[in-house]
Amino acid sequence: MIVSATLITEHGISPCPFCGARAQLKRWVMTPAGSTASDSSYGVQCAGCTAKIYMLDTPELALSKWNSRSAAAGERG
Repeated sequence: MIVSATLITEHGISPCPFCGARAQLKRWVMTPAGSTASDSSYGVQCAGCTAKIYMLDTPELALSKWNSRSAAAGERG
């Protein structure tokens, strides 16, 4: 399986709840080996410790889940 991630934005995203570093909204594209079909999902990944949430259907859902997780864990930075 080939997986690639594309940075969408770093704006409007709470810092990482674990290390306080900036986080990035990304789109992951997964293509099974030997196939031309692909599937994509969205997630947010920390640029510091690489904590992430992913496999979500929309960028809005990924942002909402990350930002509420950050607020629940207590923001740092």
